[in-house]
Amino acid sequence: MIAAVIVPAFLSMAYLVTRLPYPLRQPMFVKFGIGIGILGVAFKLGILNYVIVGILGKSTDLTGRADFWPIILKNFYSSGYSLLGGGFGARIADNMSEWSVDNGYVDKFLEFGYAFSPLIFGAFIAILWGAIRLVIANPAGQANTNIFPFAIWSVTLVLNISESNFMTKCLSTVLTSIIVGMVVQQTRLLSSQARKSTVEYRRVD
Repeated sequence: MIAAVIVPAFLSMAYLVTRLPYPLRQPMFVKFGIGIGILGVAFKLGILNYVIVGILGKSTDLTGRADFWPIILKNFYSSGYSLLGGGFGARIADNMSEWSVDNGYVDKFLEFGYAFSPLIFGAFIAILWGAIRLVIANPAGQANTNIFPFAIWSVTLVLNISESNFMTKCLSTVLTSIIVGMVVQQTRLLSSQARKSTVEYRRVD
């Protein structure tokens, strides 16, 4: 249900940005980011409890999962794996608690530890930044293609707060691969078009 709501929201947001003049696109993204941050703070402070519980019928502790994460992390810190992690795909979370982690960020931290998890999370941020740049630099006629990476990757980042499907055998990993390929391909295409426009401008000048 959450995915069904936020996918159209992120797609609409990205498409709206592409319809704006170039100078207004980055400021609009900043405003959207601030708005999402405010929603996060409101959720943390319990301001949205009525909407989440009364209207959506969801629990504010993510069905109790949020209460398990500090316990799992505490066990991880004292396990001897905290520096290098338990290893990719090692299912170390099963040894840390009888409960399922159900959080992609915690799961990757358990697998890669303090030493390597920053590289993983840095890659996630790089993908998001590349997708944002596509939306900001989007030329006319390519909006439907260039908003896809940002919308789908943003949804993936949000859903992994209550699920764990980063780098696993599921549709999320397939979509991530497609997103990365699209970001690289479209970024090169936009760079090539920009260089071509510069050369043509110089010739005319």
